[in-house]
Amino acid sequence: MSEIDYLVTYGRGAYLGRFRAASAYRRDDRVVVRSDRGVELGTVRERATNSAVFAAGDVLRPVTADDELAATRHQERVATILADAERVAGSHGLPLLFLDGEILLDGSQAILQAIHWADCDATPLFEELSARHGVPVKLADLTTPATSSDP
Repeated sequence: MSEIDYLVTYGRGAYLGRFRAASAYRRDDRVVVRSDRGVELGTVRERATNSAVFAAGDVLRPVTADDELAATRHQERVATILADAERVAGSHGLPLLFLDGEILLDGSQAILQAIHWADCDATPLFEELSARHGVPVKLADLTTPATSSDP
């Protein structure tokens, strides 16, 4: 079977990308994808019939029960990181509002979605969160318009 391109939503931000797959999938199939952010869960939307949507990576396989369990554990863990981020940002007077977050399926990084109402350097905050929680913590700044591959 030749490879097929699918439109897949992935990440808590519901990013949309074109992913190449070696197997056939149907609409709403849950899949594990490798994006530029890492290994994460996605949902097949439809077969890609043109290249209007950017190539985001590969479909690795269908989601397993173990994957869903890992995603649930990661989401519980990210809730703790979000609460900590809000507390520390507030104590330092940083103009940040954290909206959501996720830890990728492969555990390679935590990504916190936030907006800001003034310029600030949040680098020390994210360094502190990374050290405290044992996973690289990164910012997805939703204040500015996202490009097709913003993590």
